[in-house]
Amino acid sequence: MPVILESTYTPPRFLKNSHLQSIYHKLLRTSIDVNYNRERVTLSDGDFIDIDWIKNGNKKVAILVHGLESSSDVPYIKGMAHTLSKAGWDIAAYNLRGCSGILNAKFRAYFSGDYQDLIEVVRHVTKQHKYTKIDLVGFSLGGNIVLRYAGFRGENIPPVINKIATISVPCDLKASAYHLAKKGNRFYMNRFIKSMKKKLKLKLKMFPNELPKINLNTLKDFKSFDDYYTAPAHGFPDAHTYWETCSSKFHIHKIKVPTLILNAADDQFLPNECYPIKEANQNKFVSLEIPDFGGHVGFIAFNKKNEYWHETQVKNFLKDS
Repeated sequence: MPVILESTYTPPRFLKNSHLQSIYHKLLRTSIDVNYNRERVTLSDGDFIDIDWIKNGNKKVAILVHGLESSSDVPYIKGMAHTLSKAGWDIAAYNLRGCSGILNAKFRAYFSGDYQDLIEVVRHVTKQHKYTKIDLVGFSLGGNIVLRYAGFRGENIPPVINKIATISVPCDLKASAYHLAKKGNRFYMNRFIKSMKKKLKLKLKMFPNELPKINLNTLKDFKSFDDYYTAPAHGFPDAHTYWETCSSKFHIHKIKVPTLILNAADDQFLPNECYPIKEANQNKFVSLEIPDFGGHVGFIAFNKKNEYWHETQVKNFLKDS
């Protein structure tokens, strides 16, 4: 499918800086009118996740998957929920384990390739709510999970899955982890690590004998954090094996459902390895669009519908042909 290097996105004149794009939507986006109803779903291992619903009696539903240390409550999820619900979708905003404001019950949490939980969410939505079409929309880490799911399912993806859209995807986890550890991105890394360590401290109180005792202040980047907790807690020997196994880039060739990837060229979270141009060119089901601007889950636009550019793009892509 086409790799679109000359995108239609033109940012506001004062928002051509990628850092401003990435920060603006988190701090300054105007109020987004969504009213969720929460459903708790018990998973096969006895743990739970929370799904926040917007139900309008539609026959199709969009499952939204958030990014690292995020939730259904962040502006980019609410913005997409608002746009798609107004355009004829029900919404199932899926909170990854431990991300709904309540710590999950198991020692494990969520991780960047956690497609098995998404399999259970899709199965639950299909069985309990009788939709005829399900679209999957993933942001950042959630986008990697969605692409990993589609690659794993391949030709066996459930027929109810209609289309997939992903935004700002770190599809090469190793490259992205080292890129975010660079000096210029230390602000973002520190915020992520601070939030992750806060949850880890609670986990270690609940499960004091699962990991060797260390000074958690030594965990300063994804490599050290994933070597200590994420990899062993989720069945991987080390961070590099975890990243290699879970990077969606290496599974894009197996995707068999129409899929859109939107990665801005100036996304400070994404090094060159996170733009799967070759993979998209070799798979007729995958379209890759690379706007010059947009930052990380930015793509800010001002219009009467209060839609950002990527929300309109995703809505138009998911519409029936």
